[in-house]
Amino acid sequence: MLTAGPAAHQCAMLALDVDHFKRINDTHGHGVGDEVLRRVASVIGQRKRSGDILFRSGGEEFILLLPDTKSVEARILAEDLRLIIEQSQLLPADSVTVSIGVATHHPGDGLADWSRRADAALYEAKRRGRNRVVCSPLGD
Repeated sequence: MLTAGPAAHQCAMLALDVDHFKRINDTHGHGVGDEVLRRVASVIGQRKRSGDILFRSGGEEFILLLPDTKSVEARILAEDLRLIIEQSQLLPADSVTVSIGVATHHPGDGLADWSRRADAALYEAKRRGRNRVVCSPLGD
């Protein structure tokens, strides 16, 4: 069980994945792919709020924890990030987009349950065509 205090139910998690990252590596090389990841992390870092916590969870995936954040606020932030990344020149002559899954913490949630919901929302965003935000169906 997650023990984040009484406001834990107002926390949100964004699971972000760089779309078609394998194609970026295959087309431009791993060095360019690594630079794209650094630039995506930088864009997220510039947009996140001071109390938000960014992790690289593996490969081209990131987790952004949003303390004291309701579902509506998390979705707005996620959509802002998606749009900023899409409009940024992270890779010359090619666009970089992200898919984002959003899940809010519910009382009694363990970290595994919470992250599983964010991940499921992320994969639904990818299934729907990528470059989009999807909220967990267990919304608030």
